[in-house]
Amino acid sequence: MSISTHRVRAFQMRKIAHPILKSIDKYWLTVAAKDLPPGISTKANARDPRGLNRHVYKEVQSSLEGDTADIGTFDLMNKGITILAESVRIVSKEQGLYDVVVDDAIGGIVDGAHTAKIIWESNKKGTVPDDQYVEVYIRTGVSKPLISEIARGLNTGIQVAPQSIYKKAGHVDWMQKIVRTEPDA
Repeated sequence: MSISTHRVRAFQMRKIAHPILKSIDKYWLTVAAKDLPPGISTKANARDPRGLNRHVYKEVQSSLEGDTADIGTFDLMNKGITILAESVRIVSKEQGLYDVVVDDAIGGIVDGAHTAKIIWESNKKGTVPDDQYVEVYIRTGVSKPLISEIARGLNTGIQVAPQSIYKKAGHVDWMQKIVRTEPDA
């Protein structure tokens, strides 16, 4: 069992107990992307965080770096990162410092590994603006048999088609008005 400790600086942190599984605690941290510690294990993730050249990941990076989205909105447009940890310890509540202890063999990032890798790579390049944040969700006390079920459940998202986004943003409203006024053929 290889254990690693990652110091996280959070703007805010909330902790709640699981309503049924009393051994599980759930943490919600808002973390400056530039402060996301590198090297958190991704063993628990259903997918290896590779293939960052795909269009969707380039869009995430562009949003993070403030090229295609307003700086300060990354945490509003990204699902965030979920980590399965052994424990979360308060280092300094006043400074928002927490130590996240991870069993690298079975825990770590269970969802959001691509987001984490994009942030880490952008941090290496120095291209992450100070005012970009990411939501970090941490679960402690999760039994080993439940880990694969959590990984399966959290990694089921399907990317939204671009035309659905355009419609939601109102970019095709003018066309819909024209079509509605046309008599049925």
